[in-house]
Amino acid sequence: MLCPPPALARRQSMTSTTFSALAACFTTSLAAAPLAFADVYKCSGNGGVPIYQEEPCPKGKEPRNFQVDPPEITVLPATPRGEGAPGASSEANRPLGSVA
Repeated sequence: MLCPPPALARRQSMTSTTFSALAACFTTSLAAAPLAFADVYKCSGNGGVPIYQEEPCPKGKEPRNFQVDPPEITVLPATPRGEGAPGASSEANRPLGSVA
């Protein structure tokens, strides 16, 4: 038997066509990946508004690096709410349901 039956030949050619199409899509996606690569830089604009651009930031327009220059943190002590604390009233300390 030199030639396969027509039904078997049609199934084999369809499989090879599908494989070829998938291989072409895969190769195209690999070839297009480097074209989509670009660097993006975040710079400080007028008034400190962030600007995103493709070129490196000009001197003095780089954003603050919080790893190198962390902000100062101010912690204020909490004051207990009691009779002498500002904003406290005798009504606030009264149990619910009681009438004065």
